[in-house]
Amino acid sequence: CVIYQLTNGLLIPEIMRLVRSPEQASGLWAAIENQLISAMSRKDARVFVDEKEGQVNGFIYASEEEFDGSSACYIQVCIVRPSANGDNICSELLNKVKGWAKEKNLKWIYFMTTRNPAAFKRKYHFRYHATVLKRAVSYEPRGDK
Repeated sequence: CVIYQLTNGLLIPEIMRLVRSPEQASGLWAAIENQLISAMSRKDARVFVDEKEGQVNGFIYASEEEFDGSSACYIQVCIVRPSANGDNICSELLNKVKGWAKEKNLKWIYFMTTRNPAAFKRKYHFRYHATVLKRAVSYEPRGDK
């Protein structure tokens, strides 16, 4: 795979075709597109893309964020085309982010996933740091304790 930093918007339409795959929630499309466009001009963010002959097989968008009182690398989005040797592409994208984080002297990489985290722990050596909880804003307790 050939992975490079996204520095212009020419591949944004192809990236968005990958984002708009049936597995991805449609409500995120515009937000991801805006983030990618913004990231190209930010010094505290990077987008790395795996592309071959005009087809994007995967991308990762990471930014420098504040966590636990210090700066850290946060993976905002990572999507890899399942049919494109996804494990290798994901590893290579993560290596690019890791290299960028090292250049910035960041000590930690964070990300959240809705998928089972077991593979991320096993393959990529992430560990649990916190738990994300969710509830509807409209929820009204009914005397539950």
